Amino acid sequence: MLFIYKIADQAGKITTGQIEASSNNEARARLASQNGTVLNLVEAKARTSITKAEFTFGRVKLIDKMVFAKHLAIMIKAGMPLDEGLETLMVQSSAAMSAKIKVILADV
Repeated sequence: MLFIYKIADQAGKITTGQIEASSNNEARARLASQNGTVLNLVEAKARTSITKAEFTFGRVKLIDKMVFAKHLAIMIKAGMPLDEGLETLMVQSSAAMSAKIKVILADV
C-alpha cells in the first residue's frame, strides 16, 4: 500500500512524501525511525481534502474550541502524532465537539 506522509524533523522542517508499506502501523514505524514526528499519514487512494463548506464547528461552544486548539497544540508540540492527539481529544471532549473531531479524524 502507498501512504502519503508529512513529517517534521527535530529542527521543525516539514517534509512531505510517499512511503510503501503493508500497513499504517508499519509505515508509521518506518517514519518514526527517521528521527522525526509524524504529522499526517494517509493511504494514497483514500486521501481527500476538506473544503470550508464541509468543515465548520457549528454549534460548538467557544470555550470548547479554545480548549481543543490549546490542547492539540500542546500534544503536537510534545511530539504526539496528529491522529493520536485527535483521538485523545475526541474521547475527552463534549458530545458536539467529539462529533466534529470524528469528522476531522476520518480525513486524517
